[in-house]
Amino acid sequence: MLTRSASIIRLAAGCYDIAHRKVYTSTIRPLTPNDPALRLQVIQKRSFVRIMKKVVLLLALFSISLVPAKAQLLGVEVGGYGSWLKPADLEQGYGGGAVVRGQVLGFLGVDFRVGYYSFSDPSVDMVPIEGSFMFRLPLPVISFFAGLGGGYYQFSGEDGFSLGAQEGYFANVGVEATLGDWRTFFEWRYQVLEPEVDTAGGGYSKGEEIDFSGYGFSLGVTYMF
Repeated sequence: MLTRSASIIRLAAGCYDIAHRKVYTSTIRPLTPNDPALRLQVIQKRSFVRIMKKVVLLLALFSISLVPAKAQLLGVEVGGYGSWLKPADLEQGYGGGAVVRGQVLGFLGVDFRVGYYSFSDPSVDMVPIEGSFMFRLPLPVISFFAGLGGGYYQFSGEDGFSLGAQEGYFANVGVEATLGDWRTFFEWRYQVLEPEVDTAGGGYSKGEEIDFSGYGFSLGVTYMF
């Protein structure tokens, strides 16, 4: 009797184990390409992507509608600028250069510049290559803008020492006026730039930083294509 009972118990336990493993594996089995659940997930993802594309397109059209028609159709400006700049460790400097601007989308624009500055006490020349994002408030004739950007700055003409090239950052705000195909802008900027002395001399030691951080003003004219 005890032997039969033990056999029955073992048989029942085996059946339970087999049934449990079937249920468990069916619950966590991986989805196959033909599985309805997988097809449903794919359909849901595709629907979400289509909805997001429509939302982005509507936002883009709305943003573009806020930009003056001239900027929508042409969007590119080429011109020049002149600047005055007062770094922390140097006397005021003067310079200028070429600028290319463009309207990307709605309030967002870009600004690329290559310039040349000359400073005294100590005597240093600087060549900035800069790019920034502009946030414009588009109005028919007079508009306002603010920008954030960075650049790569090279130096030459040092008196008795040399500076290594250095990356820097800046922010600016300004106002611009549009007259036909021409645009004039005036801006205030503040830059953060601290290059290191590469070759000692002139009272400066190797590795010492010269602070070119400071504020300045620029006046420029661009032509819109």
